[in-house]
Order: sequence, then structure tokens, then C-alpha cells
Amino acid sequence: VGFDGYRVDAAKHMRKVVISTLAARLEEGPELAGEAFLLMGETFAGENDHDEISEFIGPYLLDGQFDFPLYWATADVLLRNGRGFTSLDERLAASEKNYVDPSLMATFIGNHDLPRAISHANGDISDLWGSEAKTQAWNAPPSTPASDEPFERLKLAYSFLMTTPGIPTIYYGDEIGMPGAGDPDCRRMMRFGEALSSAESSVLSHVRQLGKLRRANPALSGGKRLKLFAETDVYVYARYDADSVVVVGLNRGGDVWQGDVHLPSVLAFENGVTLQDALSDSRLIVEEGKIKMALNPRASAIFLKTVQP
Repeated sequence: VGFDGYRVDAAKHMRKVVISTLAARLEEGPELAGEAFLLMGETFAGENDHDEISEFIGPYLLDGQFDFPLYWATADVLLRNGRGFTSLDERLAASEKNYVDPSLMATFIGNHDLPRAISHANGDISDLWGSEAKTQAWNAPPSTPASDEPFERLKLAYSFLMTTPGIPTIYYGDEIGMPGAGDPDCRRMMRFGEALSSAESSVLSHVRQLGKLRRANPALSGGKRLKLFAETDVYVYARYDADSVVVVGLNRGGDVWQGDVHLPSVLAFENGVTLQDALSDSRLIVEEGKIKMALNPRASAIFLKTVQP
């Protein structure tokens, strides 16, 4: 039927021989005839449990797993406005260090076991871990946010998700900002088309645009990552490969941010190169190895090289 792979649920709750047998039989079976078949595992883990996840990845094991350690930091920094971007950069570096191939890890901002991303962004979930969220699901299920700010945070989180290493994995409904507390409230019926508000449609359009950008620019999926600037509310990084460079800027703050961003020589930007923001009409010109960047409040920018000097 053309499946690309399997999601192997609750990997840590089965004997490892089950996974290795599955991987071996898939590789040896005539149905695949040598085609690559992804085995993506799920091991619900904490923020520092990289080893618990990594032990199930390798030859004749899983190709990758859901990156729960990165999820907790992503939700805290981008959805809940908790710790700053310097912490998120550290968690990204930890993923790159602890996994054999970070590009084969599933990255996400929501799934079927967690409170909805937009409800975190709206302040409806009491803590990052969703400690009371299952009770809340029955007693006080959250509503769709009334203001634009939570949707702006959600779009910012998607900009991060779609421009960092890994396989972006979208849980149905998060692409429109569907609210929900813990299980089963995070499994509400999907809504489409005219049933969506303008804010929900805006998130959907943003996700679609990011998907097209990622497909059109291989550096966003398989390139190296390089931090260019990080402070509490602002994060700028590059994704690059042999053929292209993409510069991403994120501002979670409530004010416009402006500053100089230095471009290391490894990015090979010559003076006079023009960078165009794929999400707006903004343009930057490389001068003396740096760019003067401006980022709107709770907004992102994805700069692509458009004009040579």
C-alpha cells in the first residue's frame, strides 16, 4: 500500500529482541525488495533521558524515536514563554550529540498523550508536565483562545519545528490550534474549511508555507545547524549544506527586536549578497560579514539567498 514505515509504540515496554526481529524480517522480506522502510519508535521520556531513547536505535533496531527531551524544552520556551532560547539551543545541541542521526528523530510540539499545544500557549495548562491535565479534561476542558497571541506563539513553534534537524511530526488538529487538556480531551473531533476561525486558518496557512519551504530547501531537512545568536527572547541560527544556506530568526518577545548578526566564514556569504525573507517582503544585505536583522514581535523570519553581489 506504499507505507513509508511503522511507528513502534512504547518501545521500552517490550523486549529488545522484538524490535530487532521486526527490523530483520522487514529487511529480509520480499515485499520491500531492498527499499528503505522507516522504523520510528516512541519511548515516553523526560528531558534528560537521551540514553533511554538511544538504546533502542541502531542496526537491526529502530531508525529513530520521538525526541521527547527536545519536546519539553520546545513547549516551555516557545509555547509557555518559560526558560529562554539559550536553554533551547542547549537542548538542540544535546539531541545532536546523543543521537546517532538527529535527522531521523521525530520532532513535535504535541501528540495524543499530551495537552494541546495551543492550550499550553494560552496558559490553560497549569504546568509543563500536564500534571492535572487528565482531571482537567473532564472538569474544565479549555476553550479556543480569544486573542491572537497564543496563535502567534503556536506559529513561532512551528517555524522552529520545520527549520531544525529531525522529522517534523504534526498531531492532527495542532495545525489549526485545536484546544484540549489531557487524554481524552486532546482527541477532539477534527474541524475543516469554513468551520475554522481566521486565527485557525492563519496557523494552517503558516504550516503549509513552512512545509513547502522545507521541501524546496534541502538544507532545512538534512543540513548542518549553526547557532548565530541566542538570548532570552531571540534566537537566530543557520541551516546549511554544500549547495545552500538558510538563516532563521525567531522572536518570542512582545517588542520588535533589531540587532547585528555575524555570519561565520563557513557560511560563505560574500559582501553584497541579498537575503529575502520567505515569510514576508523583508530583505537583508550582507555587509562586512554580518546582517542587520529586525524581527517583529512573536514572529519568525526565514532568509534565503536571492541575489549574488
